[in-house]
Amino acid sequence: MPNQQLSERIRRIIAHLQEAWQQPQPISPDDLKRITEFIVALPEQYKQTGLAKIAGYATNTMSLHILNLLAIFQQYAEQEGISASNVEETLKYILPDTFRVLSDLDSQVRVQSLDDVAALTNITTNLQVLSSSDTAEEAQSWLYELPTMYYQQLSQEKLTMNTYASTYIPEQQSFASAPVMTPSTFLVTEPTGSFHTFFVALESKVGVQDNSDFVALESKVGVQDNSEENKLPLNDVLAA
Repeated sequence: MPNQQLSERIRRIIAHLQEAWQQPQPISPDDLKRITEFIVALPEQYKQTGLAKIAGYATNTMSLHILNLLAIFQQYAEQEGISASNVEETLKYILPDTFRVLSDLDSQVRVQSLDDVAALTNITTNLQVLSSSDTAEEAQSWLYELPTMYYQQLSQEKLTMNTYASTYIPEQQSFASAPVMTPSTFLVTEPTGSFHTFFVALESKVGVQDNSDFVALESKVGVQDNSEENKLPLNDVLAA
């Protein structure tokens, strides 16, 4: 396992970082609200930079979330009965695309307005909630799909400079702990509407049973009608 190969010096540095990270208070929702209110009142040449920083905060939380899933998978795989060879095979498939997405999130995400920041934040927050994992099995399942799904959702909302095409073509793998959902469920190349793949992930969460329910759910959050007054925030959908 990778963390067993850390030198004593590296372990001391990480322990120091752990202590240092406890000192500054994290940015609270109230802090973000105050910062955003300040930014939107700025002249345009400053506003764009400020909005980009708020967007960067959101994408950075997703990047760290994905890295945490990798760490959870690596840390708990052995005790959950996932063999070292299966761990190695999983990482072989997911690391190239995962780190390409992480790199692209720093360079390709673009926001032009507060509406863009809101859309990006909704996508980020809801996918983090959906993919929250406490076990290697859960983390393994999400690691196949989450990085590409996230970038595709941002691209569908025109929040990236370029669309993202995964180089990973999922195959039927025989893992000690089978993924709950297969990658092919989420690697959608022809989206049928805004947040389409997100609805696929939500099927089990909000009780979608058949296509009519799916269409009704799309309509409920404004996929069929893009007018702002007909959209329901995704947080309200999750709470339904």
